[in-house]
Amino acid sequence: MHIGVSKSNAFPTKEQELLLQAALLNGADGKDALAQWLDAIDFEGEMDYGSFRLLPLLFHHLKRQGRDLPIMSRLKGIYRYAWFKNQQLFFELGKTLNTLRQAGIQTMVLKGAALTVQVYRNHAIRPMADMDILVPASQAVEAYDILRAVGWSRQSGSCFEKDLKYRNATGFKNCSGIEFDLHWHPIKDSSIIASQKRYDELFWQSAVPIEIAGEPTLAPGLPESLLLVIAHGIWDNAVPPIRWVADAVFLIRFFQAKPNWQRFILLVRRYNLPLQMIQPLYYLEETFRAAIPPFVFEKLKQMPAGIPQKVVSRSCMGETKDAWHKMIQIIPGIVEYLRVSGDIEAAKLLAGFPAYVFYRMHNKKLNDVKGYIFSRVGIGS
Repeated sequence: MHIGVSKSNAFPTKEQELLLQAALLNGADGKDALAQWLDAIDFEGEMDYGSFRLLPLLFHHLKRQGRDLPIMSRLKGIYRYAWFKNQQLFFELGKTLNTLRQAGIQTMVLKGAALTVQVYRNHAIRPMADMDILVPASQAVEAYDILRAVGWSRQSGSCFEKDLKYRNATGFKNCSGIEFDLHWHPIKDSSIIASQKRYDELFWQSAVPIEIAGEPTLAPGLPESLLLVIAHGIWDNAVPPIRWVADAVFLIRFFQAKPNWQRFILLVRRYNLPLQMIQPLYYLEETFRAAIPPFVFEKLKQMPAGIPQKVVSRSCMGETKDAWHKMIQIIPGIVEYLRVSGDIEAAKLLAGFPAYVFYRMHNKKLNDVKGYIFSRVGIGS
């Protein structure tokens, strides 16, 4: 099997959807999806990495059903490898959490590590490429200095002080090749520029205690994790980010035991993300029978959304073919800027954009920025 990488919209292709259904649905629907998927793909040929990362979950699902198929031995090897790699990551994550705790820095694990412990409860079925640790924004600089002192190297060449203003996280790598992201905001889609920390406090207020490799830390509550999974997963990526579907389905199943949709609605309102949530939730309900109460959709539809939010939503959904949106995207960094600006007033939005452009262009000269714009519209500089 050869693993390929291709840029993809966040919503699965037909083949990817069949794989997800085969790994998530029970009964005849899951069996039919698996049969169609096996007919549609060349298991010995190339497979996109987004699909490959779902194979441990597929094996686990089929194993629980007592299925005995020719592909099971191959899937078992992939499952075991995923378990081994995740064990390595969790060991490093535990050491890093301990280092930060010894320095008096509060931590919360996000995304894959949190979901593995809280929701999947299996160290193999949710492969991870890196780790994600959230610290309070007030302790981000201290955490950054500590991590560099113990051997972690920052991957970005941008100014860290500017990153604190414009980004929600920065990436690190150690001598073993292990990667992790240090977050000071849990989610990129927020009023980062306006530093509206009250949004982030919602994550800390509802956090639950967990352990990673014996090390105590925190994890987001289920509504917070669902918001994070969808908001992060629906953006295009070099690796098709379709895993958000499985993460969200598992989270919604956990909701059934102790539903907290009102909390989820509050989070969507505070982070101003109704447009990014409605379509994915409809997709989960229609394609994977996710149990989402009708009032959730009603509440999300009632939330106002301005032009910046509409631009961001259409970009992350891949709805960018019209002339107006193409013109908007010519401006370097505009969508990212609107994404991290949240709901700050229009005057501040316009006044802060030039500085953000130069930050994104790594302080290149004006002629470089003009050349970039001209290249996007097909004009020679």
